[in-house]
Amino acid sequence: MAITIAVSRQDGRQKAAAAALEQAGYRVVRPQSEICADVLLLPMPFQPSQEELNQLIKCVKPNGMVLAGMPSKSAVDSFEQRQIEVQDYAKCEELTLLNAIPTAEGCLQILMNLRTKTIWNSRILITGFGRIAKLLARDCMTLGAKVSIAARNPAQRAEAAAWGCDTLSLKNLKEKVLETDIAINTVPFLLFDAEVLTEMNVDCLLIDLASSPGGVDFEQAEHLGIRTEWARGLPPKYAPETAGEILAQTVQTILQEREGEK
Repeated sequence: MAITIAVSRQDGRQKAAAAALEQAGYRVVRPQSEICADVLLLPMPFQPSQEELNQLIKCVKPNGMVLAGMPSKSAVDSFEQRQIEVQDYAKCEELTLLNAIPTAEGCLQILMNLRTKTIWNSRILITGFGRIAKLLARDCMTLGAKVSIAARNPAQRAEAAAWGCDTLSLKNLKEKVLETDIAINTVPFLLFDAEVLTEMNVDCLLIDLASSPGGVDFEQAEHLGIRTEWARGLPPKYAPETAGEILAQTVQTILQEREGEK
């Protein structure tokens, strides 16, 4: 008998995930108290009201499973009090790695929409050298940009240098921002503070891809007339179908691993 998955279709990613899971052979329904699903798939981030929680709890079987992205503690506690397992799929390495692709492409689209110059020949500074930063560096270099990587870890700087990027320590941001056309932050720590922003080229476009609390003093940037964009949650905004397929793939992996443990 096929596993029944109730999918809360609140955005394009959820809708695409529902379609992909149905195509994979799962029975996919909308959350409703008349049908108790084996699995309840919720969006990311999942920060519901208590009223919404009370309704959703009725939609999943006792001893069932809830899959949610960055669920609130109150949500986790409410489900677990009813012996319903909760997994945060945002912590899955598979999802994190694949989500970096639409995030990087979404960032490129933002750059193209907000600027009147090409990425080619632009001086781009990327802070951090994790999954997203690496994809961005590769894509920007492919388009002909001059890419610099600012990273804390010497090994990351060495890897970036091997790729053909200029490199610098995060401690030296002040010395680089004046000659930067585009700055992209991927580090969830305040790097672009008042001290750094004061030295920044006023025509620079500053994009923050980091999760909360971010890495930019937006108030100070506005005061100085620096254009900024806090670009969070890009996959469902710029590539909802791909983001949904990635989520569905992650859900299948989680369910297969759970079945293998029984």
